[in-house]
Amino acid sequence: GRIYFNGTASQLQQSTDPLIQDFLLGRSEGRSD
Repeated sequence: GRIYFNGTASQLQQSTDPLIQDFLLGRSEGRSD
């Protein structure tokens, strides 16, 4: 594994990164792009 995000919980929740949004919403399929 690797660290993808470093910040506070608030920063994590406010992120617009699609991978982080998938994680927050419980989607684990991943993305192909």
